[in-house]
Amino acid sequence: MASLPSPPTALPAHRMAVYRMASATAAVAAAALGLTGIAAIAAIAAIAPAAGAATGHSAAVAQAKKGLLRLSDFPTGWTSSPSTSTDQKNEVGAREIATCIGVPVKTLVANPPQATSPQFDQTTKNLSVTEQVAVLPTAAASRADTAALANPKAPGCLTAYLAKALATTTSSSSVSTGALTVARLPFPRYGTASTAVTLTLPVEGSGVSITTVVDVVVVSQGKEQATVTLTSLNGGFPTALAKQLVATAARRIG
Repeated sequence: MASLPSPPTALPAHRMAVYRMASATAAVAAAALGLTGIAAIAAIAAIAPAAGAATGHSAAVAQAKKGLLRLSDFPTGWTSSPSTSTDQKNEVGAREIATCIGVPVKTLVANPPQATSPQFDQTTKNLSVTEQVAVLPTAAASRADTAALANPKAPGCLTAYLAKALATTTSSSSVSTGALTVARLPFPRYGTASTAVTLTLPVEGSGVSITTVVDVVVVSQGKEQATVTLTSLNGGFPTALAKQLVATAARRIG
């Protein structure tokens, strides 16, 4: 799951409540965006737990960890903290999105071996970054998975799914969300296949307005796939830094 920037410590109580709701609702959205970025072909789910399977999975996870971003990749002023991601997919959501996009459900349902980076924060600028690296069974599976998010139908399907998820999340809250949008994000190509989308979510309450922007960039190289999630509040993520981090992530996989 994508993470959100740590809340500023000096906010008044009513503003902190709005901030936390923005973080919570955007986290739901970012998690669903990650469905396509970390999906795998059915073959990996069909592997029986035969002798040596556990070792192979452990080796793949160790391989994935080598590709992750680290604090030294960031400018001065950034911090890191352990990720809270469980590296588990929302299978129901994956099925719904796959059906809407028109790709085989098996493309988005299985959980490949993967690893998640720490959460990287720049709290004074309300920026946050996380990365997940997955090891797919074949290079073709990796490219197919990335192609699902690159599908022209993906932004509309993700918007529809996330709108329903957020309506449930915020139905009992005094904090309201504006129109959630998912759109294609122009971004340089990396690896053998790559794509990017951006999610925008306005949140209002107690006279405070916060706009959360979640950019998700997915890169395939060989059997490996990196998903870099860049989150910002009340302002887009710096373009030059985003490109630098994704280029670094792309070099480390494959």
